[in-house]
Amino acid sequence: MIGNVWEWTSGVADGDRRVIKGGSYLCAANYCARYRPAARQFQELGLGTDHIGVRLVDNRRAPPG
Repeated sequence: MIGNVWEWTSGVADGDRRVIKGGSYLCAANYCARYRPAARQFQELGLGTDHIGVRLVDNRRAPPG
């Protein structure tokens, strides 16, 4: 599930910072040292980038076989 975007989570770091997890292909090696599904970082809500977002889940379909 990693690779497309960092995912916003409901975790709160403090004030205007929230927890993001995962990683994206746009990460530089020096910035994303913890590029793995369990990686967590803090991100300010006011800083928008094109590699932070959400993942959509369609739970109306049966999972792949």
